[in-house]
Amino acid sequence: MNGLTQFNRASDGLKPVLRGLAILCLNAVALVMVVPDANACSCTQPSSRSGVAEAGEYGAVLAGNVIALRLDEDKSLPSNSAHRRHLVHAKIQVLGAWKGPRQAEVTVETDYFSGMCGYPFKLGESYLIYASGGTEPYRVDVCSPTKPLAAATTEAKDLDERVAKRFQPPSN
Repeated sequence: MNGLTQFNRASDGLKPVLRGLAILCLNAVALVMVVPDANACSCTQPSSRSGVAEAGEYGAVLAGNVIALRLDEDKSLPSNSAHRRHLVHAKIQVLGAWKGPRQAEVTVETDYFSGMCGYPFKLGESYLIYASGGTEPYRVDVCSPTKPLAAATTEAKDLDERVAKRFQPPSN
């Protein structure tokens, strides 16, 4: 037997392995081409300032209780868009407001997915909310200093002293 015949017999065993590897590589390339772009949340460096110092940067600063949550598809995207964004609309019973709305209830929106910077509001919980925008629905994300109200008692007192007189909605 000559060397070429021995090589051909040895390479016959490699052909299925190479074919499988080629198929795997082609599938990997196809997958990369089909997967939509990811828009992960990325806040700039966390601010060393308190929320009180940042209050001027937001359209609304309020304390409130989440009384309803609704999941909606973002209607601002084109109907033929392959990427769908889901928004949570939180109805907030205003307990007090330092900036923005002077009404008993407001709606704020946030992305449903935390990877898209969505804030994890929970029904029945109270929050100190820093929201952007000038009208409803105001916008909240995890990059803002929004936090549970129980963790913001000192900040609420600072807001009372340094930002403006707090709006108190009429009690029912």
